[in-house]
Amino acid sequence: MSHLGFLLDKRFFFSSDDKAMLQFARSGKRLIVLGDPAGDTASFLKLLIEFHREADLYGYQCVFYQISGHYMMLYHDLGYRFFKMGEEAVVPLDTFTLSGKNMSGLRATFNRFAREGYTFALSEPPHETQLLEAVKEVSDAWLGKKKELGFSLGRFDEGYLSQAPIATLSNKEGKIVAFMSLMPVYEDGWLSVDLMHYSPDSPSGIMDATFIHLFRWAKEKGYHYFNIGIAPLSNVGYAQQAFLSERIAATIVNNIRYIYSFKGLRKFKNKYHPIWEGKYLAYRKNRPLPGTMLIVAHLIRHSHKKAAEAK
Repeated sequence: MSHLGFLLDKRFFFSSDDKAMLQFARSGKRLIVLGDPAGDTASFLKLLIEFHREADLYGYQCVFYQISGHYMMLYHDLGYRFFKMGEEAVVPLDTFTLSGKNMSGLRATFNRFAREGYTFALSEPPHETQLLEAVKEVSDAWLGKKKELGFSLGRFDEGYLSQAPIATLSNKEGKIVAFMSLMPVYEDGWLSVDLMHYSPDSPSGIMDATFIHLFRWAKEKGYHYFNIGIAPLSNVGYAQQAFLSERIAATIVNNIRYIYSFKGLRKFKNKYHPIWEGKYLAYRKNRPLPGTMLIVAHLIRHSHKKAAEAK
């Protein structure tokens, strides 16, 4: 998630040995950290201890949003509890194929767009003004009256989009009808999708066709894993045995009004047979989960204001 730092709605904190960093934003008396630390894993504990020391000095409470399970013991030893936010889908490109009965639907969709003259292209930065104008037209039509969110999600901003490749799908007339921006993961063999926008009058399956083209392109470029993003709150907080606080937290996040449907996201991504990895919220034991979720939700909705102030 380091690439999301280019949104300019977050600050950075570096360890004293300059070997690790994290990105965060302030919301009231909370410092919301996005994802796990980046850098040398041997310096992660040092970084977290130093960050907490500074936060305590100024009276802030820390919250860690969308962390993985890999470093959970570090947060646990610092006194945190965990709430599962959802699951992230990672497609293993080495084994991805359109062959076989299970992939017949995707294969038919891909072939249909090829027959109808749709073409795929990928632009590396710096992008031409004409391309940015065309994808902005698609983005504006896709958004309609809705507002983009931020903090943990990319949004349409020319400065931000200029930092990474943009994949497009055009109809037979050459008009761009869908695009996806890529998010460099800064780890060998890994790549992630960021924005996924398409014209409202596009034919069904437009995102599937674009994804398949991207998978093939990424595989040719030597990538092994393609992160297609999180399915928020997948199977979380709805079981009869779930704690009341988790049910309330799930309801709060569902009412953030994400642009995508939660249920639709998981169903859509499951078609590619991804590996699902949990994403968690780490919060202090003495702080209520629902209240923490309200603060995070507010930050996601209004982080664009912080970016505007930074500019």
